[in-house]
Amino acid sequence: MSVIKDGVTVIRPGEALMGTHETRLVNSDLEGREVVISHENVIDASDPKLVATAIGRRTHARIMRNTTGSKLNPGEIVTIDLSAGLAGTGKASSLGGAEDRFCYVVDPLLPTATGCPDDDLFLAYYRGPAKVLMNGTGIDLSAGEGIQFTSGASGHPAIVDGSPVDGTLMGTFLVDSLAAANLDQLVEVILHPEWE
Repeated sequence: MSVIKDGVTVIRPGEALMGTHETRLVNSDLEGREVVISHENVIDASDPKLVATAIGRRTHARIMRNTTGSKLNPGEIVTIDLSAGLAGTGKASSLGGAEDRFCYVVDPLLPTATGCPDDDLFLAYYRGPAKVLMNGTGIDLSAGEGIQFTSGASGHPAIVDGSPVDGTLMGTFLVDSLAAANLDQLVEVILHPEWE
């Protein structure tokens, strides 16, 4: 699904939207807007999109502005800027840290080379099929175990060890992979955050 403004499609999965023009912030009226992405076509394991199990599912996202001061990479975990209360729900203020609350996943369909530049707008996923970016050490994962994850250090996921701290659970891994196979890779997940 795309977001339409004045009859024109302004943002789709895999795209970042210009956030500044001649040093002025633009498209501020889109910040925080909810988007639902339907997966109606067949998505197989070789497809670079979301997950092989996504058919008939929906991914819920929010349009957010990158206010971190640097480029965001596809699949990184970001936190909401809550300094101004609900007014900040359309701004990604920083990469997620260990057990941060109110986290979103940067659109994993963005091009790796460009990601989302500072001040630009992007889709931030919070519920449904998605992918998260592993860190350089990866995490050992086993299929069928329902390994849950929270926000970890530097915008990467961390495995829930025992019971999660209230409000930090983000989702469940869907893959079977050794750490060596998924380090620095996008890994399939289902997002179902506790903070909703």
